Amino acid sequence: MNRSVVLIAFQPSASSEEVGAWFAAANAASGSAGVEATSVSENLPGSVGGGDAVWDLRTEGSLSGIPVVSELLRAPCLAAAEALELDVIASGYRELPGARIK
Repeated sequence: MNRSVVLIAFQPSASSEEVGAWFAAANAASGSAGVEATSVSENLPGSVGGGDAVWDLRTEGSLSGIPVVSELLRAPCLAAAEALELDVIASGYRELPGARIK
């Protein structure tokens, strides 16, 4: 399994309908061939990462080898998309039994 975060910037000329359709398609990609899970959300104004949205993906292979992801990353409403591969071990939260010492 691979875990990636994609920083998304939309074209300034993109309409709210185009952006909304892209968000819906990106969220609907979960369960598609090669995509285990996906979640996309808007960045808050002033976020350190910049961009307009953050797309979190868990995939079975490279992003470039997954047709639905490649298609969404080439959407005409996008100005830029920067994919950051995450360390799967460090990026997964697992609750452990027992008390915590702080």
